[in-house]
Amino acid sequence: MKNKEIASVALMVLVSTLVTQSSQFVYADDSSTSNSAGTTIPSNTTSSASVSTSSNKIDDHKSTIAQKIAEHRADVLKKIAEYRAAVAKRIADHRATVDTKIADHRATVDTKIADHRATGDTKIADHRATVDTKIADHRATGDTKIAEHQTAIDGKIKSKTK
Repeated sequence: MKNKEIASVALMVLVSTLVTQSSQFVYADDSSTSNSAGTTIPSNTTSSASVSTSSNKIDDHKSTIAQKIAEHRADVLKKIAEYRAAVAKRIADHRATVDTKIADHRATVDTKIADHRATGDTKIADHRATVDTKIADHRATGDTKIAEHQTAIDGKIKSKTK
């Protein structure tokens, strides 16, 4: 929206400048004179031929101004189109760069997750093995103590029954 506003202001300034210049040319080519109060005093030498010539000059000047305005408008529209194309290209390039960075980051994160899971699974397996070994050792120790205790009790019972 800002580009349209800039172009609009630029066009208004150009038109204003051209209109001012146009009026200066018209009065400069006029065969009248001005007094100190700024009012135009027509000269006595005005004839139908000079009015016709002035009218032609005015028409020619209007045509020239209209052509300059049209050329400037075309230049401004061309510059706007080029700028929009450049912005669209920069946006597309930026999107491509961002998409690439996102894909790279996702791949990195997925790799880290897989590595972390593998490390966790290994630690869990190692811990299970350690716990299973301790349980087995404890059972064996417990079974041995139970067996020894049972033997001791059986021995005491046999010695008392004899």
